[in-house]
Amino acid sequence: NTNVLRFRAIAYQQLQDHSAAIKDFNQLIKLRPKSAPFYVMRSKSYFAMGNKSLALQDASKAKEMGAVVEEEYWRSLQ
Repeated sequence: NTNVLRFRAIAYQQLQDHSAAIKDFNQLIKLRPKSAPFYVMRSKSYFAMGNKSLALQDASKAKEMGAVVEEEYWRSLQ
C-alpha cells in the first residue's frame, strides 16, 4: 500500500532515520515512478545525510516532472 509506505517514510524522516526513509521512498518510486513528490521527499533525506549530489539529482527530476521545489531548498542544493 503506497499510503502506508509514504506515511512510514515521512515518519522515518521525522525520526531522523533517513536511511530507512530512503528505502521506503525507493520502493514508492518503483511503484509510482511518475509521482514527483516522492523524488522531492527522497531528495530531502539524501540532503540530510550529506549527499548533495543525489539530493540535487532527485530535486531536478522532480522539477522536470512539474513538482514545486521550494526556492530556498533549491538554492541550498546549488
